[in-house]
Amino acid sequence: VYHHALADGLLALQRYAGMQPVDVLRAATVDAAEALGLAHETGRLAPGLSADLLVLNGDPTRDLAALGGIEAVVFRGRWHDAARLRGGAGAAASVTP
Repeated sequence: VYHHALADGLLALQRYAGMQPVDVLRAATVDAAEALGLAHETGRLAPGLSADLLVLNGDPTRDLAALGGIEAVVFRGRWHDAARLRGGAGAAASVTP
């Protein structure tokens, strides 16, 4: 799971634009989907929308550094344990939560 460039970009946005963490997350999800004309498909958690998401061990709405604490990834509706994903070849098989 490589998301460090995105996390670094969000931290930079917060630092240089003076935004609160929750506003940075909204800009990267809801607002981005709206700007791309994809709000009817993605950008937020709602019934019928596509949602890939990170399961974190911290609260990124308070501190964006929590984006570094990934416990699991839900991708295309399948749960993937982060430790297994980091394990290398063959470790990307999904596990049941």
